[in-house]
Amino acid sequence: MEQELRLKREAAERAFEVQAEKDRTLMRLEEVRFLATSTKDLDDADAYWIKKQKRLIRNKMRNDLGDENAEDE
Repeated sequence: MEQELRLKREAAERAFEVQAEKDRTLMRLEEVRFLATSTKDLDDADAYWIKKQKRLIRNKMRNDLGDENAEDE
């Protein structure tokens, strides 16, 4: 009985971790898709905000890559 409960708990933890990784992957996909947004047909004000958001996303991605490299060491 105790082993069965432990297995269920471990399965639930793995499911949670998989869902969290899926959510992170989808967020990164949306960010990459946003980076492909063209600003050539937008007015200056809209283009400014799109470029600013792209800069924030790029900085976040650089920081995330730095964190992953630090974990590998």
